[in-house]
Amino acid sequence: MFSKKISWLVVGVAFVIFMGIYPQGGCAQKVIEFITSETQAASVELQKAWINEFEAKHPEVKVVADFVAFEELETKAVTGVAAGKPPHIVGFDFWMAAMYAKRGLLQPVDDLIEEIGAERYFEVGLECVIDGKIYAVPFALTPTVKYYRYDWYEEAGLVPALTWKNHLENVSKLTKDTDGDGTIDRYGANIVLGSKSLTAERFLENYGAQNGVHYFNEEGELIMDKSPNLERIIELAEWYKELKRYAPPGVASYAWEETMGAYYTGKAAHCDYGGRLLTRLVDRVPELASPTKTRAMLIPYGSHGQYRVGNSVGGWELMKDVKYPEIAKEFLKFITTGERVVDFCLTVPTHLIPPLKEDAQNEKLLNHPFVKTNPDVFREIIRANTVSHTLMYDLETGVHPEVYVLYLEPSIRMVQKMVVFEEEPEKVIKEIAEEIRTRILKQ
Repeated sequence: MFSKKISWLVVGVAFVIFMGIYPQGGCAQKVIEFITSETQAASVELQKAWINEFEAKHPEVKVVADFVAFEELETKAVTGVAAGKPPHIVGFDFWMAAMYAKRGLLQPVDDLIEEIGAERYFEVGLECVIDGKIYAVPFALTPTVKYYRYDWYEEAGLVPALTWKNHLENVSKLTKDTDGDGTIDRYGANIVLGSKSLTAERFLENYGAQNGVHYFNEEGELIMDKSPNLERIIELAEWYKELKRYAPPGVASYAWEETMGAYYTGKAAHCDYGGRLLTRLVDRVPELASPTKTRAMLIPYGSHGQYRVGNSVGGWELMKDVKYPEIAKEFLKFITTGERVVDFCLTVPTHLIPPLKEDAQNEKLLNHPFVKTNPDVFREIIRANTVSHTLMYDLETGVHPEVYVLYLEPSIRMVQKMVVFEEEPEKVIKEIAEEIRTRILKQ
């Protein structure tokens, strides 16, 4: 009797193990781990729907999603690599992906890009290139444009500026005491100088790169303090100091919310931002969302530059040494093409733009209420995609996977020292460059 019980117990355990390993009628499940920091409620629901749809088409596959805060992305990836079980797919920004690729932790995805059609992409979406290989599949583009009060421009007889010089002339004319009480209440300029990464990003990416500044050479050495880059950053710092004269008194503490708030409360005539500002206008100050009040232009460039708009590109990456890489690539293609990517971009309409050119003209997108409220702004955002680059991409010297150092505290401190505290720019740039080289890059 005892032996029969043991026999049936063994059979039962074997059956449970068999069903766990071979669900769906004896077909082994292949588990794909997907780590994403796209954690807004609408984005999470959409990604879950993708997974359900993919699994229904591939019953032998189980996609396990891990929704984490952006700050946890790298920890999760590094932990998996250290344990010998890297996640299949991660959602890094391009500068992070380039860094991981250079360290040999990612697989190239050139074959997948070619399968989708490289010519279909906005060029900025394919800039995550290390040693001639593409290491990220883009899922959303976010170019920066300069919003401006069209009604104030019309009132003053102004036109959008192409260059820094002309923009400074415009902001000086737009700075006014409108009620005659002796106090300025309308400011022409709106710059970010607080202790957040946006200060470095705006200064170095949106304006430095548009004045012909190169931050690294082909060997990956930091050269921001070498001629002619040194002189061009000094030129930018001097221009920023002039802009500050026409900016609201609080810009030394501005970051994302404050710079948008200065625009939609009528304090400032301009704001550098992606499409999110338009959504804020529609939601909070709808009267300003109209093209009779608000329009957008490309970021003006310096005397040594040209249009080179900054673009934050979101991408999915395939990690190295994972099981089932071909299935992971199939899932990547599934979530970055067709209506799925359009629907994802519509979770933050006008701020997230599909990376495929034809998807950026999808009827769903064009007919969204935010787009229809101000098609002029949307058209400029799309135009910005055609002249935009990530900061890590240098037209002359290539891609630099260490570009993340330009967003860190030393760079923020450099901008503040030069512009807020008006310290001698050459001395500041050289000191900060040496600090970055020795303390962070170990060069």
